Amino acid sequence: MWTQERRLFGAPVIDKGSAYVPHSVIDDVSFVVLAAETGDEQWHYDGVPLTPRRTPTLVDDTLYLVSYSAIDAVDVHAQTSRWHIPFHLEGELSHIEGLQPPRVANGVVYLAADPGEVLALDADTGALQWTHDIEGLPPTVRIEGDSDEHAAVRRQGKPFAPVAVTDQRVYVSSWDLSLYALTAETGEREWAFSPGMDHLDMLHAPTVVDGAVYTQTEDAVLYVLDAEAGDLLWTYDEYGESSDGVSPVVDEESVYIIAGTSTENLFLVALNQADGTVQWERPVGPPFQDPVADENTIYLDQGRNVDAIEKATGELKWELRMKSALAAPATIVDSAIFVADTAGTVYSVW
Repeated sequence: MWTQERRLFGAPVIDKGSAYVPHSVIDDVSFVVLAAETGDEQWHYDGVPLTPRRTPTLVDDTLYLVSYSAIDAVDVHAQTSRWHIPFHLEGELSHIEGLQPPRVANGVVYLAADPGEVLALDADTGALQWTHDIEGLPPTVRIEGDSDEHAAVRRQGKPFAPVAVTDQRVYVSSWDLSLYALTAETGEREWAFSPGMDHLDMLHAPTVVDGAVYTQTEDAVLYVLDAEAGDLLWTYDEYGESSDGVSPVVDEESVYIIAGTSTENLFLVALNQADGTVQWERPVGPPFQDPVADENTIYLDQGRNVDAIEKATGELKWELRMKSALAAPATIVDSAIFVADTAGTVYSVW
C-alpha cells in the first residue's frame, strides 16, 4: 500500500501502470499522473485553463476531463490536449454548464449537462454530433413540497446523474422523476419510464447489464427494465424508505443495493438478478459514495472506512481506515483498489 497527499477533485483513474488523479498544486489546478505501484509522480497536466471537478474518464490513450462548463480530451502519451471545448463562451452551446462525467462508446463522447441537455461529441475531434433536450415536467405539474427552485429544475429536465451507454442507446435519469432511453446514433428518444406519483424521488444513475436497466429511487425502490423496450421486468420494494443516494451494483448473477427504513437503519442487500429474491443482507452504515465491485468482493463506503465484503456471503473480509471521508467511489484495477479521501490522501491497496 502507498499513500499520496493531494487536494482532490475526484477519484483516481488507473490504467497501464499509471494513476491519473485530479488535484491542485497551490494556486495551479492540474491533473497529476502517478506510478500505480509506487505513487511516485510521473507527470502532470495543466495544458488548458480547466478546473477538473469530476472523476475523469479514461478510454484507450485519451483522458476526458470535465469542469463546470468545459471538457478537455488529453492524449496521455503526448501529454497534450487533443481538443478542448469551453461551453461558457459565445456559440452554439454557450448555455451548457454543470457537466456530468462523460461516457465513451463507439468513438462518441456522451455527457449530460444541468440545463437538461444530453450531448454527443466526436471522440477524435470534439465536434458536436447531436444534442437532446429533456423536456422536463410541464408547467402545470408541480410536486408537492417543492420549492420554486426545485420546481424550475424539474421543468428543465435537469439530469440527475451521469448517463449509461450501450452500443444502441444512452440512458439518462432526470430531476423530472423519469428515466429516458435515447438512440445512441441520433439522440432521438425511444422510451421514458417514471414510477409516477407513488414515488416522488429521483432515479439514481442507471446500470445496464445483459439487456436490462437497473435504477433505484432515493426511497429505496429498485426498478429493473427491459433495455430495449423500457418494459418493467421486476421491482424490489421491501423497505421503501431510504437508499441513501447510492446506485445498485450488478454482476452476472446478483444485484446489490442499499435499502432501509431510514439512514440510521440501512442494509446491503444481495438480490437474485433474475427475479429479485433476497440472497442475503447485512446491516451497514450510511454510504456517501456508490459501492464498487470486482469478481468476488464489494467495496462499500462507510464514512472513514472502506469495507471489503464477500459477494457470496455478505461477510466482512477486511476494512481500510482512512484519515477522512471517501472523496469519490473507489477504483479497481486487476488486484488493486485505489481510493481517495477528502483530506487529499490517495490509498492503494493490493
